[in-house]
Amino acid sequence: MFTGQVEADTGDILRIQHENGRLGGNLVYSFLSGVEDYCLAKPNTSIVADHTWFEALEQKLGPYLCEDIRKLFGTVYSGEWNYQTDQYKIYQLLNPRSVLTEHDFIKTVEHVRNMWTDIEWVIDTVERIIDLLRNNEVKESIWFVGEESIHDFQALHSALSLLEDRYAERVRINIS
Repeated sequence: MFTGQVEADTGDILRIQHENGRLGGNLVYSFLSGVEDYCLAKPNTSIVADHTWFEALEQKLGPYLCEDIRKLFGTVYSGEWNYQTDQYKIYQLLNPRSVLTEHDFIKTVEHVRNMWTDIEWVIDTVERIIDLLRNNEVKESIWFVGEESIHDFQALHSALSLLEDRYAERVRINIS
């Protein structure tokens, strides 16, 4: 099971945590990664598990599904990537089973470094996802577990709002 945290340009890092204390992020990741897979597969969406579920969702949401929701997935990364590009040897020592080449390591570090996204846009997008999922009678699936998924997005929203209150301007999301 994955858990998530939101990192801010202020240096703050907040866990995605539900009001009851349960850690969140797993259902956010499931939903966003499913949307990503579906949108990347277009027009051959039949190769995606439960593709008819996404097609029904897209009928309700229109282009928003593959534009903004997919863009939100671009703020998400997984794993520990707080390295500098010249720290490949340290990475190898800490990850002896990794088959990542130095070139791919540098690309990944640079990619994660450039994932920072405007917090207002992220908050607005998460709010719209919550509203869309709540108001469109979305059927449950392996990508969406009804109210549990909505609560996971609400926990993400709470972390983002707190970071905004702390004057963060840019964020990225780590779900590992």
